[in-house]
Amino acid sequence: MTIAEPMLLPSDVELTPVEDLPEEIRAQLTFRPGDHAVTRPRARSASSIVDANTARLLGSFRTPTRIVDAVLGFAAERQLDPRETLERSFPVLKDLLASGFLVPADSTFAEPIEASVLSAGAVVGRFRVLHSVHVMIDTQLCLARDDAGIDVALKVARPGSDGRAMFEHEAAILRALNGSVTPRVIDLGEADGHAYLAVSWQPGSDVETAAAELRRLAPVDGRQPLLELGERILGAYARIHGQGVLHGDVHPKNVLVDSGGEVTLIDFGLAARPGDRTIPRGGVDFFMEPESAAAQARGGGASPLTAAGEQYGIGALLYRLVTGGYTHSFSLEPDQMRRQLLDEPPLPFARHDLHGLPSVEAVLMRALSKDPRDRFPSTDALLAGYRAAVQDDLARPVSAGGGDRQARNDQARQEADRFVTEVLERLSPTGPLLASDLEPPRASVNLGAAGIAYGILRMALARDDERLLA
Repeated sequence: MTIAEPMLLPSDVELTPVEDLPEEIRAQLTFRPGDHAVTRPRARSASSIVDANTARLLGSFRTPTRIVDAVLGFAAERQLDPRETLERSFPVLKDLLASGFLVPADSTFAEPIEASVLSAGAVVGRFRVLHSVHVMIDTQLCLARDDAGIDVALKVARPGSDGRAMFEHEAAILRALNGSVTPRVIDLGEADGHAYLAVSWQPGSDVETAAAELRRLAPVDGRQPLLELGERILGAYARIHGQGVLHGDVHPKNVLVDSGGEVTLIDFGLAARPGDRTIPRGGVDFFMEPESAAAQARGGGASPLTAAGEQYGIGALLYRLVTGGYTHSFSLEPDQMRRQLLDEPPLPFARHDLHGLPSVEAVLMRALSKDPRDRFPSTDALLAGYRAAVQDDLARPVSAGGGDRQARNDQARQEADRFVTEVLERLSPTGPLLASDLEPPRASVNLGAAGIAYGILRMALARDDERLLA
């Protein structure tokens, strides 16, 4: 790619005035009047904030345009000096090029990411797609089935991406890990121009969802299983670290838990051996270690993957699962977020209205130390410290803060019970909804009988109520 090529702002890139964003999003941004958010849903890059002039300049690329032509046209329209305009705008445009918001007009990445997505029934090698699970700019994840009826997670490279090398790397890592707490490799190949990797399908939900359910039951019924889930997650990471592999992409969506509580780590495309600097850094900023933030602040990109850095990410993950919040009240503005990671201590559990877990809190705070030397010497040591802290906190009576929270939970349950009772009275055969004919469309889910029936079914299951089910 050269800057002499025509560039395009793909049609699925959104330019949104920051003033039009929800208030809770605006509160996390540093912006000036007229600033715009640049977002590409399903891309791997985070949104960017640009000023009003840059937003207008980007509008020039809705049709294929060379950078120099767009800048000259923009300068002439506003009677600006062309050279000065180019010097000011090119660093921003360069960042947008690197982030995949601005792409060569003749590249496959110029198409909307949803375009050319494999749909149900498509055949890749010996696998038939059942449905699409997740689509990103470079890969698509599908639930697929082979000729023997075995379900697999099928990763397919999208046009324009270097999928073969990426999948070969992930397959080599997974084979080395032997499927103990990870998927097993089923097949690696290429079909009809699509590189693909098939691994064993792992049933279950991501730990974000599982932990949220347990937090709703805490502190009485959910606290112990929530903390034990954290122990199993730590055990899984200690297992792969003991096998000489760093995951490289720690966040809740990459940890699955099944109905029996078994934990599986997935998505090893960015995994590496300690000291391997050939694998690019990725991951989610909320779980980034301070030393990586420092490297980015110096303009050198993320720091190399290390065991101590991954320990920080695991600590941030457990913090998220136990408290329901993030380690910091993160700004969505990248420079400000990096400053928070470098300068601000993690928020105490009490800021998330969580009390009664001082030992677990102390262990996670050590894993979240700014200086890698202050963290645990290994993931095994972190696991041992966490396990002892859980035992200590579970033996501890709920603190006053926890008692206050329990009282609020009891009140909320009582209010919910009253609300459900009122709803069920309205849904009874003699209630106001069913006493006369429903208005059209009578059978719909949103407004009609199907939605009422489904709602009653869910409540019957939740309450284990045979009468209501009948």
